[in-house]
Amino acid sequence: MCCGALTVLVLANPTRAELEASEIALGPLDDACPGNDEGWRDELKNIRNGALPENGVNAFQCGACGRGYGSLSHT
Repeated sequence: MCCGALTVLVLANPTRAELEASEIALGPLDDACPGNDEGWRDELKNIRNGALPENGVNAFQCGACGRGYGSLSHT
C-alpha cells in the first residue's frame, strides 16, 4: 500500500527491454525494494546485462503518486 491505496503489479520477471521501459516510466528501481535488499540490486544488474531473473523480480506502482516498489519472490 502507498498513499492509502493498493499498488499495482507493473512488472514480473522482466527481460532487459521490459526493465528499461519500466525504469523510463518509474525511474531507477535500485532502491525500490524495502530494506535496500542487495539481492534485488544484483537481480536488476543481471537483467540489465541481458540475463533472465533467477528469482521472481516484481515491480509495483502506486496509482496515486506513481512511486515504484520492488519485491523479490524467491523460488
